[in-house]
Amino acid sequence: MLAVLGGAAAGWAVFLWFQLLRARSGLEPFCAFGADDCARLWDGAFAGAVHRVSGVPVAGWGVAWGVAALVLPLLARRQGGGQGLFRHAEGAVRLVGLAGLAGVAALLAASTWEGGFCSNCALTYVLTVAYGALALGRLKASPWTEHGVFAATLVTVASYALLLYPGLRTPRGDAGSAGQRAVAEAAQTLPPPPAPGTPAPGTPGATATTEEELRRFLDTLPPELKQILSDVLEQFRRQPVLPPEPPRAPIGNPSAGVLITEFTDVKCSHCADLHQTMAYILNALPGRFALDARHYPLDGACNPRLPARGPETVRCLAARVQICAEGDPRRFELSGELFAHQRELDERLTYAIAAKYLPQMALDACLADPATEAKLQADVEYAGRYDPRGTPLVLVNGRQASPYGPFLFAIILTGGDPDHPAFADLPPPRTGG
Repeated sequence: MLAVLGGAAAGWAVFLWFQLLRARSGLEPFCAFGADDCARLWDGAFAGAVHRVSGVPVAGWGVAWGVAALVLPLLARRQGGGQGLFRHAEGAVRLVGLAGLAGVAALLAASTWEGGFCSNCALTYVLTVAYGALALGRLKASPWTEHGVFAATLVTVASYALLLYPGLRTPRGDAGSAGQRAVAEAAQTLPPPPAPGTPAPGTPGATATTEEELRRFLDTLPPELKQILSDVLEQFRRQPVLPPEPPRAPIGNPSAGVLITEFTDVKCSHCADLHQTMAYILNALPGRFALDARHYPLDGACNPRLPARGPETVRCLAARVQICAEGDPRRFELSGELFAHQRELDERLTYAIAAKYLPQMALDACLADPATEAKLQADVEYAGRYDPRGTPLVLVNGRQASPYGPFLFAIILTGGDPDHPAFADLPPPRTGG
């Protein structure tokens, strides 16, 4: 039974690591349905410190523990109390069980400190606690000897050594924020915006400065961010191109040739990151693209593609409020303030923020207008063409894309061309994405 629990824990940890890798590479939506806290905790301070110091993410350590929890009971059963390298392996099983319980306690403490709970990790906790209870209960007579310590350490270290290489190749949780910083820094080094009436680079009649700007931007990226950019560009090339809907309330230049359509949920932390990234890009590349902000609330109360979370939640209300602000030139700022308060956002605070931008009577009338709900359902239906598995969902000229900041910055510079010659200097994309 112990070996079964250990194997199950190792397998689930492999699955979590795979999900983490895809998310960090920008190849999957960041906020899985019902798992907002998981994405935030995976990028949190504790998980980041573990990966930075050890070279292996928390999920990788889960694999290492699971392998030890699988192997040691099998050795104990085979060796018994005889003579051999793994004699007294039952004591090693107890140590691994105790280490697993300590690890669960540490992870739960970190989650509490960071104000969240990783629902995807719950199965790991259950399996680990069951293993620890069984190991410490059934094997309570097993001696705590130096042989047991040696066996537990040897198996765990061997597992860690095998996982170190893929761990070092897993992008760390700060890659997204590092990409955002790269965009912010690039915004400070680009030349001033062209004079009114001057064609934007990448459009007919423009000057040949796009490649210079793009190469200068790519040169500022460290190797890890260049690799992620290469990966998401390859993924973007593989996506089918669907005709984009005309932007409903575009921000920027609708005739620039690049249309960024985003579908967000007000409680998604990575949607908030995307909003900040777009703020940098709008400031850095005025007139180069248009942003069409749409909504995909992760709640079945207003999104028929999802199960309801319960009574009407702030996700639906915030989406409708933003739709009501689409005629206001400050609509982008309103969305930014909602994202900035997403942790504590409730109905009262949503109305308080909206009151800074919209008269109360006008807002009430708009929220009660069936046209507002029709727009929200149109957004949900539009996003549904891409079978979204979370938010943010980003489109570039109708093609599903990554929300990764350097990618968006670069693809706008090229006028939407993922095969621009400057990208030839990037490392080859990693396969398997």
